[in-house]
Amino acid sequence: MELVIFSFFSAFGIILLFTRTIGIRRTLKIRKPLDVITTLGLPILFIGTFAGMITAFFTGLWITLMTSILNMFFKAPKWAKKIYHDEETSNANNVSGNCPSRPRRNKVRPH
Repeated sequence: MELVIFSFFSAFGIILLFTRTIGIRRTLKIRKPLDVITTLGLPILFIGTFAGMITAFFTGLWITLMTSILNMFFKAPKWAKKIYHDEETSNANNVSGNCPSRPRRNKVRPH
């Protein structure tokens, strides 16, 4: 039972480390590679002891569950993607987004 508790705290620490350093959105963007690396990579680090490997496998399980729960709570709904879009998907500087029937002043006149 204490292995499960230790693995929960280590998974919580890893998730906390990632969310505090790179942010929740970026952590959720790398969710799948993070799950694979922690589930397969941590047991390789603790290959010498049985308790270490079991703790590492449970840590991978906890990280998968925690990132899934974070994804459910912090993922933007489909209607919000139109309103709150990232800078990469912004059409503000895109020429095709402008309506050609509306005149646009390109130069600002000095006062």
